[in-house]
Amino acid sequence: GTFFPTPHRYMQVLSKLPPDYFSTARNGSFEGSIALDIYAMDRLYDLPLGGFAVQKNREGKFTIQSCKPSPDGIRLECYFEVPDLLMPDVFDGLSSPDNAASSPVTRRRISGLFGRNADPLSFLTLVAYHPEFREAYLLKLVNEMYSMGVTLRQQQFIRIYSTIAYPAILQKLTGLSAADWMKQARLHVYHPVMRGGYSYSFKEKDFAFSPYAPEQSSVGPLVVKDLTEKSTQSEIEQYLDAIFYYPVEQNPVMRDELKQKLMALGSTRLPSLINRVPLGNHWLRYDVYSVLTSLSQPSHIPQLLEALKRDTELVRVFQRKGWMEQAREAMLFLIKQRNRSLPVEILSSIAELKHPDTYPDLAWHFIHLYQWHYQVVPLLEKCPGFPLSETIQLAWKRAQVSLAEPSDLALAATAQGLPNALIKAISNINSRQAPESQKDLIDKLSSLTRYDGNKEKVVEWLFENGNKFQFEPSTRRYTIPVQN
Repeated sequence: GTFFPTPHRYMQVLSKLPPDYFSTARNGSFEGSIALDIYAMDRLYDLPLGGFAVQKNREGKFTIQSCKPSPDGIRLECYFEVPDLLMPDVFDGLSSPDNAASSPVTRRRISGLFGRNADPLSFLTLVAYHPEFREAYLLKLVNEMYSMGVTLRQQQFIRIYSTIAYPAILQKLTGLSAADWMKQARLHVYHPVMRGGYSYSFKEKDFAFSPYAPEQSSVGPLVVKDLTEKSTQSEIEQYLDAIFYYPVEQNPVMRDELKQKLMALGSTRLPSLINRVPLGNHWLRYDVYSVLTSLSQPSHIPQLLEALKRDTELVRVFQRKGWMEQAREAMLFLIKQRNRSLPVEILSSIAELKHPDTYPDLAWHFIHLYQWHYQVVPLLEKCPGFPLSETIQLAWKRAQVSLAEPSDLALAATAQGLPNALIKAISNINSRQAPESQKDLIDKLSSLTRYDGNKEKVVEWLFENGNKFQFEPSTRRYTIPVQN
């Protein structure tokens, strides 16, 4: 029942558009149809992590070559052999296995299990799982393709390296060494299998395309004519085109100059900039938010509210301007959609209403947050009747399989007595750089563990006893059982 995200192509726009539509479109109506492929995650292999292990099926052979503890976790090296991984013509002109490994032809000819035009590791998901502790670690993979043998139909392998996040600090807290943890742990290997499809037509209004410039081999200065009081709308659009199509990622020192060019729009021409939102992952997107904060006036609020529906990150502009009340209806609309992750500023604002009708949507969005949970929890605690315990349990379950940031949720999960939460919260002490944040965490952990000793020794005490604490549901506190 757990979903592990894997990158795959799932969308194709099938609309009939003129060749220059995407380069010239601003805002307006956009219609077409979308085809979606629906995938399920199938488990290919289930192997013990204790040492050398091999499992073979019709999809290929997976081998754990080595699995060894290291200071930063558990180092893993695997081999995945896939029958007929490469098409025969891959070997045309190849003189050595090394050339086959690095050849772009090799990448393009992957077939069978993965499908064409795919990096094989983008279709493999590896999870280290401990049945007793119910811990799961989603592995980040580094791969190297190479061939072995001397015949034309050489056997093809993918060599996989990864590190399981079981650092020395966790070993100290749990009292369980990495070697002992490995004895019962398993390696699960998943891959996506298409289960069906769905298509639908759409017609969107107030739609904006994000501007991106083609990659250039060399980048010169920005060439753009400054605006004047007599500049036409066409000249304003050309001015913005020059800024946004400038490849700033290749010349970051130009960022301040580009921001100043945006500031030169002034409040009067600001609607043209608002129309450009959303900017996707454009390098200047945060500079645009800053410019909007500096230049926007109350008269821009209606247009900014429409833009907020396209780009929820704009909520920070409303927050900095003190316009959150004016954005309330738009935020209530967004939170009901449940079609994307929302910024914590929106969740916090809705939580402040303490309105039971918003609780189901608040819970859904909290569960699907990736980070910053700790900013929302204090507000949810003040919502009468909000199902906080159940919501945190579901969010922590996602964090345990790397679908959320465990560090941001650990303290809230600790207060609920959830598995592994206290250990994670204690380990967070050393990662908190701000003194106030670190002190707050220590104080809350001291309260949860009923520490009443010397305050200067509380951190040492927490680390020494991290694996001994037991949660008492009746008091919602942790105790260290007395040894007979």
